[in-house]
Amino acid sequence: MLFLASSVLLISVAALRFTVVNMQSVHEAIINFYFMFFGVVLALQQLNIKWIKRNFRFLNYYWGKSAFSMFIAFASLSNG
Repeated sequence: MLFLASSVLLISVAALRFTVVNMQSVHEAIINFYFMFFGVVLALQQLNIKWIKRNFRFLNYYWGKSAFSMFIAFASLSNG
């Protein structure tokens, strides 16, 4: 349930960054798109969508979720 809330928050923040920030570089726009994609993947995995569970199999395990969360955290820290 916590991953579902965090994925919705990740999608919301990425969408807000698309609309609020006037002067975005191409790099920031691509990173925001990736954050939206990652948020959708996390949300669909928590809703037990079979296609996501089959193709993103590492998210079915705790180690996969923690590694994916750390990847998103490091990507957001590097984005500034």
